[in-house]
Amino acid sequence: MNPVFRRSIVVALALGLIVFFAQRLLNNQFFPRLNEPPPSESKLRSLLKNKEEDLSKNPNDLESLVDRGVVYYWMGPDHYADALNSLNAARKGGAFDERIFYYSGVLYENISLFEEAQRQYERFLNHEPDDHEIRLRLARLLFRMDKWDESISRYLSMIEENGKDLTSIVNCGLAYQKKAELIQSKKAKLAPEEASEVGKLEDQAVIYLERARSLSAELPEGVMFTLSKLYYRKKDWQKATQTAETEVQRDSNAPALLEILAVGYENLNQNEKALDFYVKLSAAAPKNSTAKNKIKNLKKLLKIK
Repeated sequence: MNPVFRRSIVVALALGLIVFFAQRLLNNQFFPRLNEPPPSESKLRSLLKNKEEDLSKNPNDLESLVDRGVVYYWMGPDHYADALNSLNAARKGGAFDERIFYYSGVLYENISLFEEAQRQYERFLNHEPDDHEIRLRLARLLFRMDKWDESISRYLSMIEENGKDLTSIVNCGLAYQKKAELIQSKKAKLAPEEASEVGKLEDQAVIYLERARSLSAELPEGVMFTLSKLYYRKKDWQKATQTAETEVQRDSNAPALLEILAVGYENLNQNEKALDFYVKLSAAAPKNSTAKNKIKNLKKLLKIK
């Protein structure tokens, strides 16, 4: 046999064995994901006892340090500091274990250290770039950090891969709407270019929220309210009232919803419905002088005493 060919076979076999045993090791790792049922309390106690025993024999046992950190995470918020200490000790000791980044990211997010959580999620994705759970968590985190452009970019990437990813579609629409809302909140009056940008952002928000509604009749609470507000801002009174009607069934006394319905029906010249919702708005928000004036004017128009 050709010596070069023989060496190639040996190298290939060696690599195969490395992959095989690495995979076996990975499969034996204690790595319950957040979207899976949590481990039982008895299992956590047993694992913690075993890992403490291993570490008492060898304090530099990196795998046991990571395992212990994972166990502490699942033992709840009272053990978050213990979890981070154990995971950080393993990382500083040179552990090359993606669980460190996964759980550290979740832990830092849970204690509102968002910048550090972002770094940990990004490190995890360097190893597992297609991991949908962490990609979604990172996009949501960026949303919470008001990093709208980064959040939108990550949602769009997931939507491009799966056009029926409802969570990403909804959150992408909400991110567009939040960015538009932020621009509006900074000034009493927007410059023409700012108003144009807000309009484009709101158009995108509507596109993605309508897409979500076409995929599912059951959307997270507040999504339909956001969509009705967007229609209201665009003076699409028909869609604003139709959408607000579906949401007002959940919260019949929400002043913002009642206002959309009152103003919307008034602009549609459905004055009796408008009056009904202005009355409800006045009851829900007694200090709303506009509602009181509208009630007077509509009663006069409808010749109601």
